[in-house]
Amino acid sequence: MKKWIKKIILGCLIGFSINGFSQNEYSYKRKIEFQNTPLKWKSVTIPNELYDKTKSDLSDIRIFNFVGKDTIEVPFVISINDFNPNDPIKPKIINQTKTDSGFYFTLENTNQVSNISEIKLQFANENFDWKVDLQGSNNQNKWFTILEDYRILAIKNPQTDYRFENLSFQNTKYKYYRIFVKTQDEPVLKSAFLNFLFTIPDFKTHKITDFSVESDKKDKITIVEFSTKTKLPVELINIKVDEKGNFYRRFNIEYLVDSIQTEKGWKKNYQHLLSGQLNSHGASFDIIDQPPSPKMSNQIVAQSYRITIENQDNAPLNIQSIELQSLIHSIYFEATQTSDYFVFYGNKDSKAPKYDLENFYDKITNEPKSEATLSNEILIPKKGEIKSKPLFESNYWLWGIMILIIVILGYFSFKMLSKNNNPSSE
Repeated sequence: MKKWIKKIILGCLIGFSINGFSQNEYSYKRKIEFQNTPLKWKSVTIPNELYDKTKSDLSDIRIFNFVGKDTIEVPFVISINDFNPNDPIKPKIINQTKTDSGFYFTLENTNQVSNISEIKLQFANENFDWKVDLQGSNNQNKWFTILEDYRILAIKNPQTDYRFENLSFQNTKYKYYRIFVKTQDEPVLKSAFLNFLFTIPDFKTHKITDFSVESDKKDKITIVEFSTKTKLPVELINIKVDEKGNFYRRFNIEYLVDSIQTEKGWKKNYQHLLSGQLNSHGASFDIIDQPPSPKMSNQIVAQSYRITIENQDNAPLNIQSIELQSLIHSIYFEATQTSDYFVFYGNKDSKAPKYDLENFYDKITNEPKSEATLSNEILIPKKGEIKSKPLFESNYWLWGIMILIIVILGYFSFKMLSKNNNPSSE
């Protein structure tokens, strides 16, 4: 008897508690729309608007496939069109000569198969400002000009320690590179490295809003504030300065974490992002916070920024504009069914999924794929919470369960009493 009672009660409880995949764990969903093609692998570009609703590392994103009454979680990888640098080449310094106009250094490329787009130099000298010419050759007889009057410099004093010694140029493929340093001071070349040409993907440029520039004469600083329409992961900030003269300024970039309302108004809470030097070398100022990672573990997602520039005793710079860029994030998954696929997101309690596909990231990114798109965002109402609450708090349900249990207990009790009163029936 006891076994039957336990089974019935347990069955009742299970019947009320079964809840498979619950959409209510997430706040938003979008349908994945794609054409049925022989290519099983699909690529979905994450729209800008999604970053406002998901966790900064995108760990709450899931893909579900609905096949009839079944809900299947679909493994995926999040790809970022990242930089693909290679190990630098250490060339041989085969010749160093001096002329009345300056000093020559000739480097031999020991791996001529690779394209070269940068030469990293390191001089032992301090506090210099030199102009450099760069030439390339395959036989040391005929030389081709790559750079002319390229500026390198080093500044070291109690306030700062800054060096700019890298030569950047379009990809080349020469066996020899000759560097001519136009100075009467003898440059001491400690080391040189040739960098491979690496693949730089297209950046997505975002529109800036709420752009403002204010200079504080008392504190001798300039504050630049700007925002974007939504929160975005940012890898590059380009500060455009309209200034013809030479300048060298320290700067600090912060991003807005949150705002707190106080008695004196709203107090903005900023967090440090990047510090550096803003100088007149080159035509633009590209500031990359950190190399992007497909894992997205250190991704900073923000909407509002503040740049503080130290002017010291100089006139404020004319900050013309700010250009903010990010790389394109994509979701790769394999569509094995013709039924509906959805992307779910907006779950603060979720952790990053662990799929076997992570171990095949390089292979998956090289698989041929067909493009898929996402529908407009669909808000998922929290119906599960509303229904489940009255289910167990309603008096009708409670009385119904109690009556059912009493009837079952009464039935078996009556049956036992009948057996005890009629022993001959056994």
